[in-house]
Amino acid sequence: MKKINGFLQSLNLNFKKELCLYLFTNLIFIGLAIAIYILTNNLFFLSIIVLLDVFCNIALIMRYSFIKDKILKSHEDEFIYFIQYLEIFLSNGYNVYSSFIAIKSFMSYWMQDRIDELTLAIDQDKTIAPYINFSKNFKTPIVSNVMMNIFQMVNQGEDVKKLEQFDLLFIRFFENHQELETIKTKKSMDNLSIFPLIGAGIITIMLIVGVVIIMEDMINVL
Repeated sequence: MKKINGFLQSLNLNFKKELCLYLFTNLIFIGLAIAIYILTNNLFFLSIIVLLDVFCNIALIMRYSFIKDKILKSHEDEFIYFIQYLEIFLSNGYNVYSSFIAIKSFMSYWMQDRIDELTLAIDQDKTIAPYINFSKNFKTPIVSNVMMNIFQMVNQGEDVKKLEQFDLLFIRFFENHQELETIKTKKSMDNLSIFPLIGAGIITIMLIVGVVIIMEDMINVL
């Protein structure tokens, strides 16, 4: 239960509200199934309600994946703003560490917490480890390359040449990010195209079963 609650919190969802949503949804289908069975005494219509209930529950579960992807995308988008602000402060004479502090006020609460973790870790550890750990908050692999480059700037001197190299790396990161976003969008569209096929399949099965029932009734009458 704690794992489920922790997972929902990571998606900015409330455990009690999600539980109520599932209970409310399933109670509606259960009540509908009972009412239809009492009124029609037909297992075919009952099976349709059960299938719709199952399909609805699958949709509710699958939405967590979409929410998670949306959150990860927002973090990656914010990292781009983080780097852009970093370049601005570095160009104005700030060092890397003071730039991290100055950037905080322009970031979301989530990113502010990550920056706090980074600066606190830097205070205690002067190796590359804090920069690598910071990059683990992002799904895009190239973030670790950007953070390693930032560490090199700190370690080898934050001169103009290093800043120019950093600019080139950031441009590559941005282009890679745009390419990944295009791929993700295409993949999402491909996944969404499955739902009409599933719906068509359910309707087809319903029609076939309905025709069979009607034919059986006609045969019984004859």
